[in-house]
Amino acid sequence: MNSGLVDKKLTKEELKSFIGDKNIDYYEKRLDIYFNESADMTPKWNWAAFVFGFFWMAYRKMYLCASAIIPLYIILRPGGIRNFIHPFIVFLWVLIGMYSNRIYYEHAKIKINKIKNMRIGNDEKNKKIRQSGGTNKIAVIILAIILVIIISALPTPFFKY
Repeated sequence: MNSGLVDKKLTKEELKSFIGDKNIDYYEKRLDIYFNESADMTPKWNWAAFVFGFFWMAYRKMYLCASAIIPLYIILRPGGIRNFIHPFIVFLWVLIGMYSNRIYYEHAKIKINKIKNMRIGNDEKNKKIRQSGGTNKIAVIILAIILVIIISALPTPFFKY
C-alpha cells in the first residue's frame, strides 16, 4: 500500500466485528476465502450488490465506491427510463455483482488497518472497527433523495416513455 500504512494481517474476529450483525453468516462464508492464501480467487456472486448496485455500496458504507459509480450511471443513461437496461449499465451491474465481495473485503482491510495503526488502546480500536463497518440505512435514503433531485434536474427527458 502506498498510503504509508502498515498492511497488517486481518483476523477473522476483526472482520466479523467490521461486518456487523447484518448478514454475518453470508459474509463470513464468502470472505473466509481471502484468509487462505491458496484459495480460489475467482469472482463470487453477490445478488444484493448486483440488484442494488451503488445503493448496496452505500448501505455497506463504501461511500467512495458508490460515488465513483453514480456519475457513470447518470451520464450513461440517455433516452430516459425506456433505456433503463442500457448495455453498459447491465455490464456495470454484473461486474458489481461479481466483484463486490472482493471489493468489500479490500474496503474492510483498508479501514481496519487504518484503525490498527492508530495509537489508541485495543478496546478503543475494537470500538472504532465496529463503528466504521456495519451498515447504514440512512445513507441509502439520502442517496435515493439526492439521485431523485439530480435526475429530476437533468435537461434530458429521463421519465419520457
